[in-house]
Amino acid sequence: GILDLVLAAGRELGAGRVEELALVEPLVLEGPVRLQITVGAPGADGRRPLAVYGRSEGVEEGWTLHASGELAEEKGESDGFDALRRWPVVGAQPVSLDGFYERFAARGLAYGPAFQGLTELFRDGSTAYGLVRLPEGLKADEFGVHPALLDAALHALVGARDEVEGDQRVFLPFEWTGVELFAAGGTELRVRVDLDA
Repeated sequence: GILDLVLAAGRELGAGRVEELALVEPLVLEGPVRLQITVGAPGADGRRPLAVYGRSEGVEEGWTLHASGELAEEKGESDGFDALRRWPVVGAQPVSLDGFYERFAARGLAYGPAFQGLTELFRDGSTAYGLVRLPEGLKADEFGVHPALLDAALHALVGARDEVEGDQRVFLPFEWTGVELFAAGGTELRVRVDLDA
């Protein structure tokens, strides 16, 4: 959702790298919502401040700040992901996903079919590798990264901690750093998550 919108806004301005994005207030979609993304002029370091505001359709005043951060020029390189070219990753051990989304629901996070995209999970020490797929019927080409696919990518973190360490906490992202999109419209992603980071 918001991360994809910010990436798109940045690309339009030649600043397609999200250096920092912090979610301030959840964006609740109980009906039509108007969004406003503001991007400032680049500072001496080339970074541009940004803010994402929203309000319900029909409301004439009172924008809510949902996210703030900084954009920068893309680096254009994807260092550190060569291990993902071969699947499954050499040396990584499979982690069972039996009952995975049922355990999420038991913790209060019930994901519908569109958001149950984690299909494979492996672990090698403190690094987890996941394969996520966009479910049939969802259109990937309307997004840089479809929100359901991005959300499923984060499930690799929870799955690796839950299955191997018995960690029952629920992790919800609220801050992003160094995000850059190298290809848009994908329906499948290979994910690497460093559990010690």
